[in-house]
Amino acid sequence: MASVQKYRAYFVGNSLMSSSDLPEQDLFERIKGKVNKEPIRQLLLEYKEQHKDILTGGTQEELVDQLKSAELAGQIPRSRLFGLLQEFEENGNQSLLYYSPATAAIRELCRSPEEVAKLLFGADWRKTQGFPKLARLSGGWEVVDFRTNIPGKPTDWLMKIYTYQETKVQVRELQAVEANTTGLGLRANEYVVIYEKRVTESVCLARWNDHPRDGLLELRVEHSGRKDRFELDVNSIWNRLQKAFVWADFQAWELGRALEQMLRECETNNDLYLLGLAHLVDSGEGGVRYVPYTEKDSIDAAPIRLQTIRQILEDGGRCSGLAMTWLPKGSGGVLEDKLRTYAGSRQTNQLVISAQANARAVDYVTDKLRFFAG
Repeated sequence: MASVQKYRAYFVGNSLMSSSDLPEQDLFERIKGKVNKEPIRQLLLEYKEQHKDILTGGTQEELVDQLKSAELAGQIPRSRLFGLLQEFEENGNQSLLYYSPATAAIRELCRSPEEVAKLLFGADWRKTQGFPKLARLSGGWEVVDFRTNIPGKPTDWLMKIYTYQETKVQVRELQAVEANTTGLGLRANEYVVIYEKRVTESVCLARWNDHPRDGLLELRVEHSGRKDRFELDVNSIWNRLQKAFVWADFQAWELGRALEQMLRECETNNDLYLLGLAHLVDSGEGGVRYVPYTEKDSIDAAPIRLQTIRQILEDGGRCSGLAMTWLPKGSGGVLEDKLRTYAGSRQTNQLVISAQANARAVDYVTDKLRFFAG
């Protein structure tokens, strides 16, 4: 999730006094803000087999301290710590926008990670860029990583961007009598407005997800606290790709065909997924919204509802939005728990993954959408 830090600031006229400065960026600070307790404990348990003095109990903060001690002692490689951070700040709790290359030439360039990296960062990019970075930003966006040789997918690549947003939220007002107890020396007709400064640091990605038929460029934008910044973040990713690609090099990979096929086949795939809220557009461009009776019900719980949906599709209608819960039972061991997603929130090529996930789970969902798209 996005890490949010809070600082109190006191505004008197045009003057500002801040009670804290931004802390220095640190790998372990980043892990603490992005990785849940259990994955940290599992990593410690893995290395405890070789180093019995590694402790594996305690709070999340105590486990992060154990990671730090183990890394300083040379018991856990720093690369594994970066791997842990990458897994949990790059997957889930985000929106994915899917794009397909507009031409065969762009598809071939996408399938050449080293060429893409050279266009973006120069021929000596491995030496000059210092990836991965742990940049502490004071505003805007910065590319902090570019990876090739993704396990099992030699033609894939990933570019990661850290983003920074600072907002002020009014907390309360102090009248002169109350404010003067702090030594501010206000006159009787003056007052103090107290704001809370909130710093939100999030992660955006451009990921080439190759496939023999449907190779896809994924733009991933973390959602927590980011709704008002969604378009800015998407534009930022495109801007940082522009030395290699422009927006016109790609076209939106529409999810409608996959969603409609999932609706048609939901009764025969009930070990793979359950479907919930569905938005449809009929052949006359009228909107239809189907909501299960309870949150736990699936769309096919009432046969008449499913029959109506299928009739709309057969008459030339389309699905513009669909809630999907992917089930562990039919995932071949990829999913450890149910994974809820929603397609079509803002755009027809958008998939929302509302919870933290891992790379295998996110790729699994994308591959299933490819399958149902035919």
